[in-house]
Amino acid sequence: MQVKRWGQLDALRQQIGESRWLLCVDLEATCDEYPAGLNEAARNAHVLKVQRDEMETIEIGIALLDVQLEYRIVDHFGQFV
Repeated sequence: MQVKRWGQLDALRQQIGESRWLLCVDLEATCDEYPAGLNEAARNAHVLKVQRDEMETIEIGIALLDVQLEYRIVDHFGQFV
């Protein structure tokens, strides 16, 4: 596993304690992007086509990691919905 922020990994280790497994879930949702080149004022005035409360889950990703084996992925799942 490539770790970019060791401090965050240490905090995670403290949170999971003696747990053997770590289940990671990734939800992908519909979204909208701001047009390129907008300044902050224009971004604040821009109305997004997909509002936050209108977003829908479009993909689910799951990975099961073995904490005792240096967070090795032991199984994974992905599904478009």
